[in-house]
Amino acid sequence: MESECPECGSDLLQELAGSSGRILECGLCGELCGDDALVAAELLRREARERGLDPRVHAFSRQLEGVAGLRIDRVVGGDAREGTWPTIFFHLGPPGFPWLEPLAQSLALATHGAKLRWSLELQYQHRLEFLFRPRLLGERRGFGPEEIEDAYADLERCARGLERDRLATWWRPAFRVRGS
Repeated sequence: MESECPECGSDLLQELAGSSGRILECGLCGELCGDDALVAAELLRREARERGLDPRVHAFSRQLEGVAGLRIDRVVGGDAREGTWPTIFFHLGPPGFPWLEPLAQSLALATHGAKLRWSLELQYQHRLEFLFRPRLLGERRGFGPEEIEDAYADLERCARGLERDRLATWWRPAFRVRGS
């Protein structure tokens, strides 16, 4: 592990709480150092907290926000006691319309082997709004903390799928909006 901060050169490196010594934080400039993947995950957690989002939903939200014309309206974190699933509400402006089909295809691919069944729904709430959330089937009405954790794992899977698919040759608009 490093003995001085790569950003400012300070030797005031301290173990980041909860990182088991695998991430160090500079006491002078706040720079994080350690394993790149762990540092990236910690930065993502911090960004989520700053935005008031559950970190387990934030990675997926960030991938969605990368779709042209897509704007997230709100994100609901799941809570079994309150009977709520993690749900992402978003809308598409005209620049986003061409991306709807590749987005839906990517979500279908990512949720194919998921722990839960997922649904991309359209509703009207003063404008057209999309919802992406788990869907209960059949007689099953209740769910507990385990299912909420499954939903978060599925959203992480979807975030990785969107990141991967956006590099694929098929990830192109199915049609073009006039003027774009």
